[in-house]
Amino acid sequence: VPFDAPGWKCRVVRPMLAITRAEVLAFLQELGQDYREDRTNADLALTRNWLRHEALPLLRQRFPQATQTLCRLAQQSDEAQETLSQLATKLLEAAWVDSHIATVWLSVAAFRDQPRHLVRQAFVELWERQGWSMQRMSYDQWNQLASL
Repeated sequence: VPFDAPGWKCRVVRPMLAITRAEVLAFLQELGQDYREDRTNADLALTRNWLRHEALPLLRQRFPQATQTLCRLAQQSDEAQETLSQLATKLLEAAWVDSHIATVWLSVAAFRDQPRHLVRQAFVELWERQGWSMQRMSYDQWNQLASL
């Protein structure tokens, strides 16, 4: 997940998405390693915590395989995003005309007859390549840009 804020530029990796809390605690106990819990983890005002503590248990009651299904969906989404990014990079390279400092010239012809989601992702790739801030870009703005 790209993270862009003033003074920060990093990629957040969540490699433990499919690992349960019990598995992590058991592993740490085997190592004799203490663990620390962030005090915000119990704050249900935060969406991630509400989902984890309220919504997911309800889903698991009705659909016992919900966790595995969501993890599989996340993996499929990641694979699809990787393919989309590769195609968008090729599209961006085909459209690239020139660049100078904070300006990039692109050929509109390269975007003609391309699926909107691919054009939108090409602009995301452009922003990342140029190091431009994405903080203020919403889905609607990426869509408007793709419509140009």
